[in-house]
Amino acid sequence: MLVDDLSPVTPTHETHQVERSLWARMLGVRPGPGTATKVWTGQLWQRTYVRGLAVLDNATVILGVGFAYLAAALTDRAGGANQILAVTVLPLWMLGLVCARLYEMRHLTSGTEEFKRVLLVGMWLTAIVGTGAFVVDAPVSRLLVAAALPGVTGLILIERSIARLLLNSKRRRGSCQHRVVAVGNESDIEHLVAQIARSEVSGWDIVAACVPDPSVSELNIQGRHLPVGSPGEAAITAAVHGADTIAITNTGALPAPQLRRLAWELEGSDVHLLISPALTDVAGPRVTVRPMFNLPLLHLEQPQFKGPQRVYKNVTDRLFALALLVLLSPFLLLIAAAIKLDDRGPVFFRQKRIGVGGIEFTCLKFRSMFVDADKMFIDLTDGGVMFKIKRDPRITRVGSMLRRTSLDEIPQLINVLRGDMSLVGPRPQVQSEVDAYEEEHHRRLLVKPGMTGLWQVSGRSDLSWNEAVRLDLYYVENWSPLVDLNILAKTVTAVVRGSGAY
Repeated sequence: MLVDDLSPVTPTHETHQVERSLWARMLGVRPGPGTATKVWTGQLWQRTYVRGLAVLDNATVILGVGFAYLAAALTDRAGGANQILAVTVLPLWMLGLVCARLYEMRHLTSGTEEFKRVLLVGMWLTAIVGTGAFVVDAPVSRLLVAAALPGVTGLILIERSIARLLLNSKRRRGSCQHRVVAVGNESDIEHLVAQIARSEVSGWDIVAACVPDPSVSELNIQGRHLPVGSPGEAAITAAVHGADTIAITNTGALPAPQLRRLAWELEGSDVHLLISPALTDVAGPRVTVRPMFNLPLLHLEQPQFKGPQRVYKNVTDRLFALALLVLLSPFLLLIAAAIKLDDRGPVFFRQKRIGVGGIEFTCLKFRSMFVDADKMFIDLTDGGVMFKIKRDPRITRVGSMLRRTSLDEIPQLINVLRGDMSLVGPRPQVQSEVDAYEEEHHRRLLVKPGMTGLWQVSGRSDLSWNEAVRLDLYYVENWSPLVDLNILAKTVTAVVRGSGAY
């Protein structure tokens, strides 16, 4: 049912050029003759990426453990126990990474699952080795244990983060893509294509579609012409177009018997089958499978608005805000002086915003507009809601620089310290915007507004009103400490690139 790795492509379909990725060059992998007219199912870039990770993991573990052993030898005498531990830890690390399935593509290239599993491997090895050394009373160096286990964990996280950055860089140039066949109704496939287009590093390339309407022979979505097949022939469609993924966007388009048959047809192949659970804007950690009555039922966890996680968020927000204010205080004084010298106006801009529970608070920012900017009020609306505009004539010279670099928002750390805001959360809005809310939009007020959020790392002012609200609601429903860390990391990139900042 599926083509071999090098089966010829039908002349009427586009060919798929084999990619010589970073890993291929590093490992010496070269495409064979005639590969420009071949379809590679189970794509070469995936294999070379995994092999490259394995090589880098081995090198990282060897270097980390080696340096730890040398450090222990300099501080203590490296006895036989230290040598045995150093030699034993090397295969244990690689065995742990394999057992944690950290060389399977479903855990790589996107999301945070890869990094969570690396942390778990490091924690388990630290616990096992530390407990074992204590039980047998082995005279091993504590420095060696600390550096060879937690230290190597950190090195592997850094190494894999760099590998992810390199992969995303190639994806921005159109390389290293998963070739996907989308199965579902036309509207569902259009929604999927729109979501993929939002991210430059999604890694998905829709190459064909399968729709239940037999009268549809081709889909034209965002300027792309997608060949169309029937849902019952999804495996054949994937084989013809060299796809490595089949995405079921709507289970109603493929009845249960056909879905089960499709899963059987894909057994033993490199084609992944992904099924949407018909739940929109619900993140994976909230969804678990609970087998009941011989049926795999999805259990949906309730959003976390109270409890220990919220206490943790409030405490860490204020501690980080205080630390940042102290560290940045000299820099903040320079910005304040520049604003004052520019037009002699006040340093801060104060505006009433709506916070958690609909409570009003005063939001602080460095002033980036002229003092009489409200008299030159420019109303640019989308559905009656105001947005920022490019080349706003009310912005001062210093203010333009502050906005491009997002430095005008640093005083909001004071709001975080007061408890009005959070480091990460929905965009803080004014009363007129809240008055324009539809019923479901009020869920944004269940959590504190944030200095940054999904809206900021996804385009900021370039987003439409509906898209910004959708991202904020997604955050409210799926918040977690790990999501916050991910958004904070992406904020640095968004600020550096300056996308949507004006």
